[in-house]
Amino acid sequence: MFEKLVVEKLVEEAKNWDRERQDNEIPAKMLAFCWKRYSSTDVEELLQNPRVVIGTLLHRGLEKYFGYEDKPTSVIKKPIGEYVIVGMPDLVMDDVVYEFKYSTSPPKEPKEWDIKQLRVYMWLTGKQKGELVYFTPLRIKTFEVSEPATDEEVLDWLRYKWAKYRWECVRCPFRHECEHRLI
Repeated sequence: MFEKLVVEKLVEEAKNWDRERQDNEIPAKMLAFCWKRYSSTDVEELLQNPRVVIGTLLHRGLEKYFGYEDKPTSVIKKPIGEYVIVGMPDLVMDDVVYEFKYSTSPPKEPKEWDIKQLRVYMWLTGKQKGELVYFTPLRIKTFEVSEPATDEEVLDWLRYKWAKYRWECVRCPFRHECEHRLI
């Protein structure tokens, strides 16, 4: 079955991209989400969701199209406090950081967690301009973001490691045992 071939290839690619992280290295994306849920999500399980597969294939196609496909060597690191924030923005071109999102319907406004993730990437790269680009079956919708995260915000986000949004808990396998759940 073709779906199985695609998922196997994506899982293999993800495993090749995995690298050992130091204990003090925090992925930029984790600052926007619950650390427990994010760090315990299994890539094979994640890739069982067709929307994740489509979004991942979209990312790979855009990276190849723009010549930005060697992401494992594009990891950006920035120390702050006792941590080092690490990240791989979807695309940095000229003075703009782009963050690609796949959605089944176009959002009226950008999602708060997507803005936060992009602002962290802008902070990492030192860029002052970012664009959230939502790809949907109906259209492509872009939102400009002009304010990178500040050191103070990043330090604050590092202190709060639990769920920030109810939907995180609804979808979390730890929701029944977590003392920090929002539902």
